[in-house]
Amino acid sequence: MNPGEEETWYDGIDTDCGGDDDYDADGDGFVRSMDVGEPTAGVPGSGALLGDDCDDTNAAINPDATEDCATAGDENCNGLTNELDALGCTDYLADGDEDGFGADGDAACLCGPVAPHTATDGGDCVDSDPAYHPAADDVPYDGEDTDGG
Repeated sequence: MNPGEEETWYDGIDTDCGGDDDYDADGDGFVRSMDVGEPTAGVPGSGALLGDDCDDTNAAINPDATEDCATAGDENCNGLTNELDALGCTDYLADGDEDGFGADGDAACLCGPVAPHTATDGGDCVDSDPAYHPAADDVPYDGEDTDGG
């Protein structure tokens, strides 16, 4: 171990003597879930970092990161992609028959449509048949309620 050595991550040894937690390769203050509590020999305070870092090669991706709706990635490591956590999201409904209307109840707060959540209008009472939705032409007295009204 000396300052000229190349660091070997996740072995619990500060090979390059940099004083860094050996389980936080990107230096963002988070470790992978499997590494929570793992100390680095000779580094005081190591092993105390929070887990759930889903990409320990990129400091911009960690549980405290702000989700970027312009990407298809999961910047905040919550398991969802292309979503906005707090403000600015839209409730998209699952649209099983792809008629532009979703069934009420199955919504996801997203930055944009992500299959199967692609509809912003609800009220589709038969979401398995594109002929049935709130904007459908309803033929009177035919025994079918195609518009749900």
